[in-house]
Amino acid sequence: MKYLKITAVFFLFFTLHNLHAQMKMVQITTIESTVAGGLGRSAMVITKEDGSQEEKEMNNLFSAFGINFTNIKLNEYMITSTLK
Repeated sequence: MKYLKITAVFFLFFTLHNLHAQMKMVQITTIESTVAGGLGRSAMVITKEDGSQEEKEMNNLFSAFGINFTNIKLNEYMITSTLK
């Protein structure tokens, strides 16, 4: 029984260690434009672990006729694909 407990502790330690090694920290900030007519600017700023930043253009939420739900769907896809 003692050996089983020691084996379980080692297994847990190495499993947690491997999970930590696979994790990556990234900060994502989205700026959504609320200017009607597509005149605004929407963007996503990605800050990586080393502090470098990358900016990706996103689609505006509003068109000349109101809220553009296709653009909302495309922006959501862009955000979730960045998280993967």
